[in-house]
Amino acid sequence: MDFQEVSPLQAGWLELLERYEWQWFVTLTFREMVHPEAADKLFRVWISKLNRHLYGVKWYKKQDQGVYWVRALELQRRGVIHFHALLADVKNLNHSASRYYWKNQWYQLGGIAHIEEPASVEHCSRYVSKYVAKEGELECSPNLRSYARIADITGR
Repeated sequence: MDFQEVSPLQAGWLELLERYEWQWFVTLTFREMVHPEAADKLFRVWISKLNRHLYGVKWYKKQDQGVYWVRALELQRRGVIHFHALLADVKNLNHSASRYYWKNQWYQLGGIAHIEEPASVEHCSRYVSKYVAKEGELECSPNLRSYARIADITGR
């Protein structure tokens, strides 16, 4: 990848994000104004429900297990928060979870969801990391470091 056309900060994020095999590219939009802390809580509830679906009620007891993600917060023109996120799991989410079902789960929690398989890791990484360049916020799941591709760890 050519990092010359992006800021050094965005280039660093791109280098990190492209180490992972992302399975879902997600946009979660809220129906109405919501405080950033409440938005964060609703996102984490949605992720927790997804993990319970995949791993059972006690999924959290295995710290390195579960869906890993990177999330960018953005304000829409109307001033309402929405998230762009990249998600993946050791179980391929495209085979183990219904995108339609999880869109409906988000609808019940907060608003409208778009969930799709990423066109390319590079495209989605660029899209999510651009929020850093705009002085936005990017946050990673606590278990992200457990899932680096073997090639990146071993240098092969």
